[in-house]
Amino acid sequence: MRWIRVNDDMPLNGKVGDLTDTEYRALMALWAYCSRRGNGGSFLRGELRHAIYTTPRGPRFVRDTHLDRFVEVGLVREDDGVFVVNDWTKYQPKDPTAAERMRRHRERTDA
Repeated sequence: MRWIRVNDDMPLNGKVGDLTDTEYRALMALWAYCSRRGNGGSFLRGELRHAIYTTPRGPRFVRDTHLDRFVEVGLVREDDGVFVVNDWTKYQPKDPTAAERMRRHRERTDA
């Protein structure tokens, strides 16, 4: 299991505040997808269908309209067809202790 870090000021960020609830869920799904893939916050538009979130009506995936909105408000940028979550490495730094902690966690859960 991977984790994402969310700054406690994030709900006060004007870019995030401009999102609808559905767009916010889609943003969280996109961040989780990037974390699972270990892609450094970079992805292609065609990967959006793999970024899934739930709603009361069932699972949904991040759509092109969500991505366009994230670009519009400045949460994501496009660079030659590759999309990048802004400030990904600032908020999702590489953790040199992560592998060891995960090994210990797996040992505890497998026991």
